[in-house]
Amino acid sequence: MRPGVKALVLAAALLLAACVSLPKAPAVAWTGISLDAIGLREQRFTLKLKVSNPNDTDLPLERLEFDVEVAGQPLAHAVSDKPVTLVARGETTVEVKASGNVADFLRRLGSLRGDAGSFDYRMKGDAVITGHGRLPFDRKGKVFLHQMLRGKSGDGKPESGEGRPLPGAI
Repeated sequence: MRPGVKALVLAAALLLAACVSLPKAPAVAWTGISLDAIGLREQRFTLKLKVSNPNDTDLPLERLEFDVEVAGQPLAHAVSDKPVTLVARGETTVEVKASGNVADFLRRLGSLRGDAGSFDYRMKGDAVITGHGRLPFDRKGKVFLHQMLRGKSGDGKPESGEGRPLPGAI
């Protein structure tokens, strides 16, 4: 076999092996929100997320980086600040720092009507996995704003004593 063909076959085999070993991105769901700081143009808050690992092996999650939209309106850019190991086929709660102009968002949201007090949300970004790089994710779901503001999960059930409700000032 010629040297050029050998190199091409070896490269194809390595590429195929890399594709086979690439894990699936974690599943991410929004379960809560709390306000951390209020500024004139920017507010900082913490999003509580349920992160599930669909893989048969543990995933060393370095960070999550994503944008959040509610009812088609941009809400925030979020980045997790603590690495965590996602247990194989398990789930964990991750708190993610976010920033955005919530006052402007609420003003725009006020003119919209949700279905029974709920709005569609979208989180689109990357899960950065140590040793595997960026795995993109795009999660869509429903957020029940009145329940989220009271420290309850998106399904309307109270959280397990964790989380701080968003103050009534906003």
